[in-house]
Amino acid sequence: MSDFLITTKDRSSSLKTKMSLIHEINSFQVWGEENDFRKLNDLTIYIHGYILPRRQNMHHFSKYSQHEIIARLYSEHGGKFVKFIKGNFIIILIHNNGIEIFNDINSIEKFFILEDTPKLII
Repeated sequence: MSDFLITTKDRSSSLKTKMSLIHEINSFQVWGEENDFRKLNDLTIYIHGYILPRRQNMHHFSKYSQHEIIARLYSEHGGKFVKFIKGNFIIILIHNNGIEIFNDINSIEKFFILEDTPKLII
């Protein structure tokens, strides 16, 4: 599990990083280690930390990987899928409509935002 970076395309030219460009969508770029991102159907998923299905859903998802659990719950519940999981995590979902970032209810895993108008780094 490694770090990730989300930035605007115009800001990325000044980056000095060993991370790979994972995805470009609209005016944003997502950087990270390729093997930390999983593409399932039209959804690219990054998990920093770990997730588990909540107890009432455990039997439905016990045979799936963390990425598969997220993909299935997201397809059924959209952004409300986080109500069905627990853990310490930051999750990035990249899809045709953009980029979504989710973190656990206690924010144990941290991410930081630098907004240098009109440039953005997460």
